[in-house]
Amino acid sequence: MRNEVKSCEAGDFQFANTGAQSRIANVTNPPDQFPVLLLLMLGGVFGIALAKIVFVRRMAELRRKEQALEEIPDHLFNQPAFPERPEVYGLPYNQPDVWLAIRNRNVDHILEAFGMQNITPCTWEDGLENTDRRGIFVSPPIGGWTLVLGPRLPDLSGDVDALFRFITQLSARLGHVQYFHSNAALHHHAWVRSEYGRIHRAFAWTNQTVWNQGRPTLAEAQLGMISPGYGEPAMAEDCFGQPEFAMANAERIPALAARWSVNLAAVNTSSFSRDRGVAGDPRLPGLG
Repeated sequence: MRNEVKSCEAGDFQFANTGAQSRIANVTNPPDQFPVLLLLMLGGVFGIALAKIVFVRRMAELRRKEQALEEIPDHLFNQPAFPERPEVYGLPYNQPDVWLAIRNRNVDHILEAFGMQNITPCTWEDGLENTDRRGIFVSPPIGGWTLVLGPRLPDLSGDVDALFRFITQLSARLGHVQYFHSNAALHHHAWVRSEYGRIHRAFAWTNQTVWNQGRPTLAEAQLGMISPGYGEPAMAEDCFGQPEFAMANAERIPALAARWSVNLAAVNTSSFSRDRGVAGDPRLPGLG
């Protein structure tokens, strides 16, 4: 009997000891938790790697867009960037006072951005001849660009803040938008380059500097265009009492447009009666 008790006690002790060892083993080396921890660690590593890839790709895309704003070499055009007189321009009418160059070939997208109504497909000739009645003319694509011309485009006779809002709103919808204005009589002038709602470069003169934003571009320096700061005194004046640089700037606006985007002198005049653009009445806020 005593031996049986001892045997039972020994068996109980052995069983209890085995259970304790099993619990210790489970605590020191849990079989179910290790794979979960490993997966969490791997997930964290992959998450960090993915975030780095997204960041690098985003920075590369931003860099690509910045490089797209570089000046276009003159040799890409069929004629010199700076013709001697406006009369040699390819447009069959006088040089427009105001025009836009939009890096977008999707004319439907441009019409939607302008909120165009009373849309009329027409040739260059008909569109430019009737813009007084129809509002603006959207050209057929020229390379990767589309021109917009017409008296309904804002000029410098109004509020320059309204012009700023118009350009940033339009470029936020269409991407890269350039604005040019040159008044041959008053020598008022402006050039603006914007992309995705951000102004990269702008200068506007109406007997004084009313807008000067961003660093002057290489094309401006090559053409000798001057952009005084706000409140700077006028330099030497011509016989009409205008600063000499104002007349020079106004005359060189088409040359700047040629280097930035589209050379109006290189537009193929044989296409005026063949290629069709769109004329219409814009409803975009900020237009006259």
